[in-house]
Amino acid sequence: MNTKKIKLFSLSLALALLISSCQAGPPDTLDKEDNGDTLRFMLLEEPKELDPTEANESYASPVIYHTFEPLLVIDQNGDLIPAAASSWEVTDNNRTFTFTIRKEAKWSDGTALTAYDFASTYLRILSPESPTQNSGLLSPYILGATEYMAGNLDAADLGIKALDNHTLELKTTSPTPYFLQVLAFSNLSPVRVDIVTENGEQWDQSAQSYIGNGAFYMSTYDFGKKIVLKKNPNYWNADSVRLESIIFSFRQQGQDPIDAFLEDTIDGIYELTANELRIHPELEPDVYTHIAPSTSFIVINHDRLLLKNSDFRRAIEMAIDRKKIVDQVILGAGIPSKYLVPLTYTINAEPFHDFTELDKAPDYQAAKLIIDDLKARNLITDKPLRIFAMDSGPDADVANEIAHDLETKLGLAVEVSTYPWAELFSKSMAGEYDLIMLGFGGDYPHPMTFLSNFIEDGILTDILNWHNPEFDLLLSETLQTTDEKIALEQFRALEAMILDDHHIINLYHRKKVNLMSSRIKGWYRNSISMYVFTHAYIE
Repeated sequence: MNTKKIKLFSLSLALALLISSCQAGPPDTLDKEDNGDTLRFMLLEEPKELDPTEANESYASPVIYHTFEPLLVIDQNGDLIPAAASSWEVTDNNRTFTFTIRKEAKWSDGTALTAYDFASTYLRILSPESPTQNSGLLSPYILGATEYMAGNLDAADLGIKALDNHTLELKTTSPTPYFLQVLAFSNLSPVRVDIVTENGEQWDQSAQSYIGNGAFYMSTYDFGKKIVLKKNPNYWNADSVRLESIIFSFRQQGQDPIDAFLEDTIDGIYELTANELRIHPELEPDVYTHIAPSTSFIVINHDRLLLKNSDFRRAIEMAIDRKKIVDQVILGAGIPSKYLVPLTYTINAEPFHDFTELDKAPDYQAAKLIIDDLKARNLITDKPLRIFAMDSGPDADVANEIAHDLETKLGLAVEVSTYPWAELFSKSMAGEYDLIMLGFGGDYPHPMTFLSNFIEDGILTDILNWHNPEFDLLLSETLQTTDEKIALEQFRALEAMILDDHHIINLYHRKKVNLMSSRIKGWYRNSISMYVFTHAYIE
């Protein structure tokens, strides 16, 4: 499928606490491996995809971030700092971006990293034959990308050029001052196209072929159990990396991550819920909270005849009590909001939303009148409304709370089903649902990272089974706008096209919580919620 996917997160991966090679090995190797310079970090599920150009899930992100490196990265303060590129220059009124690739940069197998590696990766992402799932990260911006992806432009005429081994030039269709922030996303790291071609789609499933340019390299992939990363001696900044290895273990069926933490078989856990942690007040010194650029929402399947009815969608939205969900179900681990774009986002220092109007109370009476009218017209049958959610974290609780209100307040029949993330994602793409609990975390700090999911063949467009061509036209016009004030209003209008007709129903902006042993120092989550262990160490 020709999708322009950007990273999709499930609802359960966003909670906070009220308190502030492939070789097999036995499970007990998680307890002690190497020495005291090993960080043991648990992911709640095994990643489905580790190809940077294809991955769109949160559990793959920590592995990709530490084994690959883009041109520049976002640091702890939210600033852009050099990474694979030692410097850059922006000219032509924010239309031409020229990067100097470090001469000392290498792949983990010792091969020199060049500007041609970035150019070939970006061309692969936009390939007319088979664009990767992250093509939407580049297609709205790169000069000629739309024509190239349609097969109407030669690669030589595209705005991607390696001028020599150490100079990469990128040209955009219009002035794009935030393009550097887009390029800092780890999914725009270079890949070895020769290795991808030689090994096919499974290249990222073997330690032998998983060659990156990051601070670590994949040493072991023990399927279903763990991925072991080792410090990359060929990394350009290897002297600053203090950890010798990182073990990313995967939670096993029926396993309690907190038990593993208390038993000292792991040092940290990707994310947990307030319910899981509130019975362990002794863990407070190891609990970390993070206000994320991330939003949780309900996606409505427009392939269902009833759900094509805008009145029915409006009644569902009117029956959502966001404040109760946040206060009582996820225990304060979010900020109730009717908006999609996070409240922290700005354009030209202007807030995207009015903070005083983030939420609205439910109106059960008006919603019930709509439902009664639809029933009187025989548009609603006795067939239950199916809500799908992830089976770990708070998804089931949130879905059941919503189902309870739809049943008791509106008189609808509702069924809730929960699935592991991989199965839930597959069902969402196949359209096997009525309502589904999903969410999205921003790849870069600009509204485009959220709104571009709704362009033609965007990831949420595919899941919704709905698309408005006028959305694409306005987005294209907005990207050509040089006046930031006008652009802000147009971006707001784009969001309104999604929300005002209730194509999705937003629930809340997320907070996130994780456990990390207080012995682990020097790590952080940056402004796009990425875990950064590059300079971590164990005290």
